[in-house]
Amino acid sequence: MEDHRGDRQDRLQARRLIAGPLLISSDLPETVSLADRIAVMSDLRIAGEPANDHDCPRMSRRILRLIHAQTHVEGGVPAA
Repeated sequence: MEDHRGDRQDRLQARRLIAGPLLISSDLPETVSLADRIAVMSDLRIAGEPANDHDCPRMSRRILRLIHAQTHVEGGVPAA
């Protein structure tokens, strides 16, 4: 029986190096229809990564909740 551990390690390393395209867009319908994953940014930070079910109205609500959750700190005081 041959030892294929080296081949497997090579494939795993290759998978780590392969990257897909990065789409940056403010066009929500386009983003929801094209993306497998969506990262929502607010104040230069990733606010969250909602599961994309490709339903634009539902994704809009999820994204807005993430954005608005990041605009406040504890106690309801708006962040600077």
